[in-house]
Amino acid sequence: MNGPLFAAAELSFGRHHGRLELPTDRPALIAGPNGSGKTTLVDGILRTVFGFNRRSPDDRRLADARRPWNEGRPFRSTVRIIRDGTAYEWDRDHETDEVRVVDSRGTVVFEGTANAGARSSSDREYWNLVRRLFGVADLDAYARTALVSQGRLLSGTDFDAGLLRLADGGHARWQEARRRIEARHRELTREPISPDQRRLGRDRELETVRAELADVRTRRDAARSAVESRTATAERLSEVEAKIGLRQDDLAADETRRLRLLERARLDAEIADARQRWEHLVDLRNDLEEAKREVDEAEKLCATFAAAADLPDDLPARATEIRAAWQEISRLSGDLDRARPVLNAPDLTPWIGGILGIGGLLAAAGLWLGWAAGPWFWTLALVGLALLGIGMAELRARRASLAATGEQAEGAGARRDELTRRVAGLLEGVPGAGTLDAAGLEELLGQYDRRRSAENRRDAARARRSEIMRRIEKAGEAQDRPGRDLHRLVADAGRRLTGLEDQRRALVDEQDGAADDAPLSARAVEQRLDATRNEIEELRRERDHLRIALDRTTRSVGDLVRLEERTKELERRRAEIESTVAALRTAHTLLRDGYDEFRDQDEARLVAAVSGHLEGLGEPPLGPFRTEAGLEAPTVGLSRRRLPFDSPELSHGQRHLVMLAVRLGAADFLSLDAPAAPLIVDEPFAHLDDRHAAQVWNLLRDIAVHRQVIITTQEEDLLERLGVAATIRLAGDEVAATTGGSS
Repeated sequence: MNGPLFAAAELSFGRHHGRLELPTDRPALIAGPNGSGKTTLVDGILRTVFGFNRRSPDDRRLADARRPWNEGRPFRSTVRIIRDGTAYEWDRDHETDEVRVVDSRGTVVFEGTANAGARSSSDREYWNLVRRLFGVADLDAYARTALVSQGRLLSGTDFDAGLLRLADGGHARWQEARRRIEARHRELTREPISPDQRRLGRDRELETVRAELADVRTRRDAARSAVESRTATAERLSEVEAKIGLRQDDLAADETRRLRLLERARLDAEIADARQRWEHLVDLRNDLEEAKREVDEAEKLCATFAAAADLPDDLPARATEIRAAWQEISRLSGDLDRARPVLNAPDLTPWIGGILGIGGLLAAAGLWLGWAAGPWFWTLALVGLALLGIGMAELRARRASLAATGEQAEGAGARRDELTRRVAGLLEGVPGAGTLDAAGLEELLGQYDRRRSAENRRDAARARRSEIMRRIEKAGEAQDRPGRDLHRLVADAGRRLTGLEDQRRALVDEQDGAADDAPLSARAVEQRLDATRNEIEELRRERDHLRIALDRTTRSVGDLVRLEERTKELERRRAEIESTVAALRTAHTLLRDGYDEFRDQDEARLVAAVSGHLEGLGEPPLGPFRTEAGLEAPTVGLSRRRLPFDSPELSHGQRHLVMLAVRLGAADFLSLDAPAAPLIVDEPFAHLDDRHAAQVWNLLRDIAVHRQVIITTQEEDLLERLGVAATIRLAGDEVAATTGGSS
């Protein structure tokens, strides 16, 4: 048989547990009532190989439903598979998807994880093994090729789409050929194989070879030029090395000149510093003598003002307050003198009383005469009233003025007494305080200022003398002569200055003896040194480049031969790849253009396979199966008539036979160029009478000669009438294996 065989299975899957044997030389009949677990049994065998796709929600739900009903049993299956005389023990743990495959020689063919939804390297190895044995690598592909389900035959099947889907085998081979051409083309170049495709993102072999060829040609041309310029490079290198030697001699001579000039500059700087130190010490000596004279003079002057020593130290501040108090006392005395006449003036109240009396009489007389003699006397009443008002106002103003003047005089007297006591307190301790007046105070202030001035001058002279002594001490420390007096420091500084000047004169005499040193200044020597160094650096860079070039030309003689050979090799490789790319594009075009003709031939093979199974079925016999108008409009022969594939004139059983023949023919067609996987047919006898069921049984038995056939059915009475014994009979919760054959 051209394909794998399921020989045995040991299941712990759903309701099933235990081991069962399957025949490999005749159809395997799995019989049992509806709900006895026939589909679960077949699914357990197939899932051992193909597993559950953990990424699919439907598969995850189905895996939960297929767990062993007895919770104490592990969820795993083992299937014995035979292919080309080699037996394989195929074990899968459905909980972890761990798979172990061992052949009849005891060799572990595969061991690891095999998840239908994963694509790791281990998974790819497993699915390649499955593809080699079964021709397909997933359960959906198996269902399209070798799993004939009753539900997919009659329950709303779209015949046209179904037939087109069944022809997918030839189309898949065409697609595979096209994919291989396109994959090979993508390996060779990033350019698209056809206008409807896009250019790839990175270079492939052709672009890499072209880039390498361009690089090799560039290096070959450089090698040729290097070989041709080798003699000129060697001559130039000798010339540059000679120039470097000469310029290094010049550099050494200029370095000697520079050192001499630096020494001279150093001596000049030290002489200037020594002169500055000597002059500084001389100045300190003069300053010290002058400061001593100033201290003596200031102390003598302070002695002349010994009489003013009893004056208090805060006399200026007291004098300021005393002057202000005397001014205030003088002002207050003036105010008292001006207030005294006012307070001592005669009392004018009787006069004001007289005015009030006269005004009252005039007012009373005017009012009486006005009522008695006539209105002209009202004027006299008004004059009297006016005199009354004036008298009253003057009386009030006089009394208020006298009261205010009295209060002011009383306050001024109290303030003058207070200030007098304050002045007496400020004059306490001042010589002649009892008779001191403004002139005497100013005289005392003059004595105080002259004494303070003499003391300040003395203190300043002493501070200057101390500062000079500190500077002298610091100068001694600076000359590493601490503790020496000023005269010895001056002498030491003078001797150092004289010694440095003698060294400079000797150095100048030595430099003047060299004829080439006289015209050059230190700046000119530095400029010559910089220019010489830059020239030497440029010559060294040129020498290094020339050495590299000379070394390259030495190696280029051998490299040129190698690069010439590599260029020819790459040109040959480029030509081969370009030729292959052109051939692949031509093949792709021819494959695309010839696909219609290829598909027609493929469909003819499919139709022939379907007709081969359909002819002889039915009463009257059905067939042949034809597609004159294409797969979209297939027809079936019946009593010398051609009926459409889905004609209502076909009975339910006839349509079942036609669809079964289509699926069986498609399975045979799809296994022409691939391993014939075990054909699993679900309920092939449904909707059939005994005569037609016998025809289907004979057809499946004939197919079992070339590939394994596994049949599931609940028609146990029909099997008895046909004289066929079930290989496996399912009843209740147990699997019952039989050894009886089928006839």
